[in-house]
Parts: sequence; structure tokens; C-alpha cells
Amino acid sequence: MRLKLFPENILERLALLSGRLPEPLLELYFSMGISSTLIAGLRLNIFELIKSGKNTWEEIVRETGSNPEGIRTLLDALNGFGYLKKKGDRYLLTRKTEKWILGDFIESYLLMADIKDRFANLEEVIKRGGKSDFHDNKNPEFWEHYLIGIYKFSKIASKEVAFRLRMKRGGGRVLDLGGGHGLYTATLLKMNRRLEGVILDLPEACEIGKRIVKIEGVENRVRFLEGDMREIEWGGGYDLVLFFNIIHIFTEEENIILLKRAREVLNEGGRIAILDSEFPDKEDLSAVAGFNQLLFYLINNSRVFNESRIKKWVEVAGYRRIRRSRLLTVPMTLFLTAQK
Repeated sequence: MRLKLFPENILERLALLSGRLPEPLLELYFSMGISSTLIAGLRLNIFELIKSGKNTWEEIVRETGSNPEGIRTLLDALNGFGYLKKKGDRYLLTRKTEKWILGDFIESYLLMADIKDRFANLEEVIKRGGKSDFHDNKNPEFWEHYLIGIYKFSKIASKEVAFRLRMKRGGGRVLDLGGGHGLYTATLLKMNRRLEGVILDLPEACEIGKRIVKIEGVENRVRFLEGDMREIEWGGGYDLVLFFNIIHIFTEEENIILLKRAREVLNEGGRIAILDSEFPDKEDLSAVAGFNQLLFYLINNSRVFNESRIKKWVEVAGYRRIRRSRLLTVPMTLFLTAQK
């Protein structure tokens, strides 16, 4: 999945087809504009104000306490990029904005805005090496954006993932490693009323996860273990252990140890499931794989691992029946299952 220049009229189309336009320069120009403009609109609450009916330039200036010309230029940029439309002296939400920005995903956008701030130091990190750990942040607002943002975004794939991992009707136990927001566990539990879940994550994540499983209506069947999964006890007697979006956080040695620990706490015939960024076994990467590699290095001093390497770890840890599946809802991911 890649962002591409899209011509808005026949002359722009011809200019692109001519091969005389510096496409990388234009991609830089517009991507810089889109991300910065959208983040400013979110943080200044522009979209919510327009939704509430305060949709003239003067009303938005008054409500945000901003410079009049500054707001005018921001509104016009949002209009130009297709996030707002103009009707007389009023600015209105486009269908795309109403559905995808003011819908379930507002916290996901705020999380992306927080992450974009990290890129201000990208060149310095590249030159001197990554040292930061995204999860060391103790700011409650950060964790709110982080966990709620991931929770809302995970709704895209949670039902498909739960269907593919569906458990026997007789019940069982699920351990969700680093699964703080709890949605994947909650979705599995709602498919099987005799299933129980244990979510292991850092205390800041568990605090928000407890609220989410209550929203999902499964709080009576979920228990939280708070701490670093590399250090605390996991319990035992599980039928399924989830490694969702955590493989890229740890080193190869740590991942093998975690996979072996999971095998120890699984019942015979139990399974593990791994969900992480795709990283195909080929020279040229997708935009998702390449960017995630850079992103995880920047925020965690970590990396994305390719599929064959992860499969090798799973084999070394003693699993069998290793299967790779494609998720239709999020095809840019790696989804592996294996059995004890």
C-alpha cells in the first residue's frame, strides 16, 4: 500500500505522464502538507466544531482563540486536501472526514500525531543510534491516546482474527501477551461464552484495558497480570497464547525465550498466534514494511523481522503445524499460528 500522486485534471495527468515532473519532490511536498495540516485540524478541534454547527470562519476563530488569518489558511488547506468542503461562508465535513475522522478513530489519529512528533529528531537518531523506549512514557495522556487509539483501529480486524482462532465450544483459557487494550481477547470471549482470558501488560496499559473490557462486556471473564512479560510469572493451563504486535519490540533472543515460555504454559495441543507487521522475504519491501522498520527503530530501538526468521524461531521453540494466513481486513500484516 503506497501513497501516490493523483492528478485532478487532464493537464496534471499529462504532466505526470510526460515524465518531466520530479515526483519524489511532489510526494515530499504533499505528504508534509497533508500530515501537518490534518494534525493541526485535529489538535485545534476543527472537525468537532464544524460537526457541532460552528462552521463559519469567524465562529472557528472565536472558539479556538486563534489568529484569524491562521485559521483561514488552515481551513483552506483542509479544503484543498479534501477533508472539508466550502459552501458560501461555511466549511462542511466531507463524507470521508465524517466517517473516518469523527467516527471511531479519533484517538487513533491523535496517536499518529504523537508519533509524528518523534520524527522531529529522526536524523539525530539515525546518526547516533536509537535508545528510546516508547513504552517508558509515564504520561497518562500518552497512554490514553496509545491504548484507545490501538483499540479503535484493531476493530477493523478483530472479528476476522477471532473467527480464524475460534476455540472449541467446551471453553478454555487465552493468554494475551502485551494485549493491554484487550479487544482481541474480548472478541474471542464473545464468540465463546465458556472461554476465559488473561491479559499481561504494563500497569499503565492494564489501567486502560480494564475500562475497555468493561465496555466490551467481558470484564467478569478477564484477569489482568501487570508487569514486564520478560520478568513476571504467566500462570499456566492455556489453550491459546497471543503474540499480537509485540514481536517487533524484542530482540531475537528475547523472542525465542518468550516463545519457549509460551509453550511451557500451553496445554497439549494448544496454539500460539503471532500478528505483526509484514516483512516479506525479498529484496524490495512494501511501503508498510519499510516504514514500520524505520518507525520501530525510532520509537523503540527495535525492528521488524522477516517471515522466514520468525518461522525459524517458532520451530526452534518446539512448535509444529506452523501456518501463515492472509487477513483480508489488514493484508499488510503477518499472521502465523502454530501448535504445541
